Amino acid sequence: MRPIFQRLGYERAYFENVLASCDALQTKDPAAIQARIDKLRKGDSNAASICELTLLELRLMGAPGLVQAIPDLRARWAVMSGEPAKPGPPDSKDLEALLAEASFLTVMIHGHYGLMQTFENTKRWILVWMTLGLIAGVAICIAANSKGHMGNGVLAMDLAAGVLGGYTSCLWRVFQAVPGDELVAATQAILSDRVAVMVKPVLGGIFAIVLHLLFMSKLLSGPLFPALTIDGTETTVHFVNFLTGSVSAAPGEFAKLLIWCFLGGFAERFVPDVLDSLATRGEKAAADGK
Repeated sequence: MRPIFQRLGYERAYFENVLASCDALQTKDPAAIQARIDKLRKGDSNAASICELTLLELRLMGAPGLVQAIPDLRARWAVMSGEPAKPGPPDSKDLEALLAEASFLTVMIHGHYGLMQTFENTKRWILVWMTLGLIAGVAICIAANSKGHMGNGVLAMDLAAGVLGGYTSCLWRVFQAVPGDELVAATQAILSDRVAVMVKPVLGGIFAIVLHLLFMSKLLSGPLFPALTIDGTETTVHFVNFLTGSVSAAPGEFAKLLIWCFLGGFAERFVPDVLDSLATRGEKAAADGK
């Protein structure tokens, strides 16, 4: 079985629409057209069969019917494409010319329908997998906290806040994604981001732990940042107590801690930029000490 994100690709919808168009355009005899319509009526309804049925219907209309249908098709395609609709009835009364224009517009409209459905399905499945990933991440944090291995809950909550920040950023980006003028490119773009939206919550958790260490080390300090201590003191502690000991602070300081951990996951460049700044300062201090 192909991976779900590949099966949701635009290729299948595009192929089915083109194949339906070819089947319909090759059926020119009225009896063959009616036989094909009867077969489609007995089969399953899907986007490709609807497109083919519409094209076969156009072949049965004749010139008068096409003259009436084409303005409506022009208007529908104008709404989808954003291009201005050609006003008035068709200039030509030639049956083949009318059928060619009507067939072209029908194929474009139904192709747009299929690709739009693919785009929305892709968004939906990515959001589903992101939600499952969030649930798994939170469950891991809760399990680690229940065993008392993460600073009596502080590191676990930091981790959860960072994961939630990364998830929120990805959720907002995917939810806000719009197809624009080019559905194929939009679908490819959202598919190419599927790894990023899975990895970013993990990076958010890592960045949250790094922020916790920066706050404890006072490398990030000031009124905007939390002031944290181990067991309410600033005396020497064993390393194991540093990792598993109780962190003491005023309630407002814990609120700052969780907000910054969330921001560390949400704003993907914040923690890397802070680390780059610290690295620059360290290099400068080392150079000045020589």
